[in-house]
Amino acid sequence: ELEDNREALIEEITALGDAWEAHAYIGVKRYSLQQRGFYNDAANRSNAALITVGAAKNLSFGHEGNVLGRRFVGSAMIQADYMRQISRGQLHKASAKYESTDSHDEGIILHILKAETAASGNTEGADSQDNAASSANGGAGYVQCTALTLGGYTSVTIKIRHSADDITYADLITFANLTAAPASERLEVTGTVNRHLAHSWLFNGAGAANTITYFVGFARS
Repeated sequence: ELEDNREALIEEITALGDAWEAHAYIGVKRYSLQQRGFYNDAANRSNAALITVGAAKNLSFGHEGNVLGRRFVGSAMIQADYMRQISRGQLHKASAKYESTDSHDEGIILHILKAETAASGNTEGADSQDNAASSANGGAGYVQCTALTLGGYTSVTIKIRHSADDITYADLITFANLTAAPASERLEVTGTVNRHLAHSWLFNGAGAANTITYFVGFARS
């Protein structure tokens, strides 16, 4: 269960003699998330992910499902708390709350959370995402890697690429090379983002039996 909360901070400004209580927006907004689910102490599961409070984290979730081209929400956040609920005769529960370090992003999914085993590939052409027009104010890209087997390769490079015609693509964002999982990153860009968006992946070096499970999304500003 995930609770997604956007809040405009207001202050009471009721004057003496007013018949109704009055409020004004102070010009500051807040974005927070509350996550609730089952406690799991296996490697890289809920307890390992949530045990360190105060940590900066990049969060993203597909509120329309894990579907290419559907919308997602992302934010750079700080984990404010972690609660474990232990009950006799019931499954143990866990919950965490996150507060945004700035704002939040709403974008589209460029690669659903799934595994890739090819040494390289991209989603240009048939699987690219068309915004109908370019945009001028940059945006933010997200990558979330949940599993990685290098099989002799040294790392994986993931990029977000853009194009004006869905034929010729150029790099828009290059994420830091991935060498282990779990891992995540949020990167911002400024300026023009062309109409079509895609992504690419590349296992660096040489090897075999490689696999990477990851998500990529981009939000235009």
